[in-house]
Amino acid sequence: MCLLTYSCSSACPPEKRAFYLSQAKESFEIGLLSKKDKEPVTSKQELHSFIKAAFSLAKVHQRLYGESKSLNQVNQLCQEALEKLYAYSYLLQNEEQEKELLAQDILSLVMSVKEQLQVQ
Repeated sequence: MCLLTYSCSSACPPEKRAFYLSQAKESFEIGLLSKKDKEPVTSKQELHSFIKAAFSLAKVHQRLYGESKSLNQVNQLCQEALEKLYAYSYLLQNEEQEKELLAQDILSLVMSVKEQLQVQ
């Protein structure tokens, strides 16, 4: 079970909730730090993993710090990245240039999330 999911479950002791959320935050940050800005993306699965890490990190921030205007912007960036991944998924094999551009757009959105959430 994911630490984020566990921290929100009834099985998690309330006094440990912040600890597990902090651990989840660290894990998702490491996931986002594993990719540098200009590195090429190699697969749909890799794009999905980065979007998932960004979205999950936003959820951890929401649970730890509450709602904010900045967090709403981050959620919007994640939504845009997911929409682009959907479009990426339906491009054909011979549309490699379009796929590459979409992958760059997705990664740019994820890097914006990383920057706004101050992942270092």
